[in-house]
Amino acid sequence: MAYQLTKLIKSLKPEEIRGFRLQENRYNFKKQDKKLTLLFDAIKKENCDEYDDKLILELFPNGNKNAYYRLKNLLAGRIEDSLVYLHRDKNEEFEVHKYLHLHQIFFHKSAYQEARSYLQKAEKAALKLEDYDLLVLICRKYIRLSEFLEISPQEYIERQSKYQRLATITNETEYLIAMLNFRLKRTNFSGRDNEVLNVLEQVSNALKINKLTTKSTRTKLLVNRCVRDILLQKKEFPALAEYMISSYSDFKKEQIFVKNNHEERIIQLSWIINSLLKIKNFKDAPQYIDELHEQLLMYNKLYYDKYIWLYYQSRVIEYTFSGRMEEAVDLLEELEQKESVQQNSGLAFYVYINLAPLNYTVNELDKSLEYLSKILMSSAFNSMSTDWKLNIQLLELIIRTDSQDIEYAIGKTNEVKRKYRDLLKLEQYQIEKRFVKIISTILKKPDALRDKKFLKEISQFIDDSPDYEPGSTNELINYSIWLQSKMQKKTYRSLIPNVF
Repeated sequence: MAYQLTKLIKSLKPEEIRGFRLQENRYNFKKQDKKLTLLFDAIKKENCDEYDDKLILELFPNGNKNAYYRLKNLLAGRIEDSLVYLHRDKNEEFEVHKYLHLHQIFFHKSAYQEARSYLQKAEKAALKLEDYDLLVLICRKYIRLSEFLEISPQEYIERQSKYQRLATITNETEYLIAMLNFRLKRTNFSGRDNEVLNVLEQVSNALKINKLTTKSTRTKLLVNRCVRDILLQKKEFPALAEYMISSYSDFKKEQIFVKNNHEERIIQLSWIINSLLKIKNFKDAPQYIDELHEQLLMYNKLYYDKYIWLYYQSRVIEYTFSGRMEEAVDLLEELEQKESVQQNSGLAFYVYINLAPLNYTVNELDKSLEYLSKILMSSAFNSMSTDWKLNIQLLELIIRTDSQDIEYAIGKTNEVKRKYRDLLKLEQYQIEKRFVKIISTILKKPDALRDKKFLKEISQFIDDSPDYEPGSTNELINYSIWLQSKMQKKTYRSLIPNVF
């Protein structure tokens, strides 16, 4: 069973529910309209099964299933209408379609001059978007309208041919880039697929020299995507940071960013922040984190819910690695209380997976375990990659060790060795394997940290561990720093480097 109505209702955000109810208050004067509200509430509030015979009988005591299915279709249509109305100003493409709808209305009323004026408005809006497919459609309507206004269609035919050429070039480029991006994801940006890399460079070069589209905003953004993917594929992170900052600055000067491509601006800022963190340029990152937050508030928070996690992710790294852990905790706890997070299990999981290690860092071990239990009980945990699961289990092992829950911690080490036996055999997980062995020794031998031979083993582990980079690994607690804190009898927090 499809459960399309249930999925539609469950997907609604609070403001969308309010919009639907306001619309229904205007409609609600028929008996059938009241049943719509009852059906909506039964699915939304009472979690009723939309295919349950009991629900059908509650609404139609005579058991008329055909009437019930008509009611379901009507409710879905009303919800869709309310969504279209509520979001009418959130995308400039909607404006084009609004004028096209008005054109069609006046065309059918034989009000041809009015119909033409709305086509002109639609064309102006579509030109602003550089949506050549829509412009071709608009010219087709102009040509049809010319018959009734007794004007020559020649101008519109020539205009349509021009837009068709531009649409073909743009579409072919976008199709190619879409396929390349798919292949890039399949190779996980590993840099091993030379064929993909060569084609990416060819596309980028072709875009740059194409005289038909070189002034196009869409093309400039496509070039940006191509170049950044090439640099990421090659793992040339300093060049990536330099390119992203330079192109972003140019785009701002040229005033390329508008409401319709505002999402691209947010994405570019996230690329800048991540590339700066990757090359350890912690001096410049905060200003772009600030700008990211400013842009998320733009246009009545148009993309706020979708990308707010990018801001929090970046800000938490900044606060954590500038010694402001309490502020990082406060920031995430503030995020946890937001309705949008409570209704989004994926975002809630992200909050928990940050709050668990942060609370450990500020020595709130009980709160850390509380968030860790939420992680382990979450459905998202089961779908995580094995390496992430391993590092989450190692976080619990560390917290239990510091809580002096020795018996439990020993049991956890045995569980980790058993569950992740195959993973720990792989060369790329030898750091984790050695860490489990070291912490197991600490748990079983109370005086292990006085043993010179064992201390030498720990020192060698620290030397062999990768250079410290904030957010660059799956380690929720840095194993090397944690061991140094044990050797030096200092807090874990005191040894976290202040990189900002």
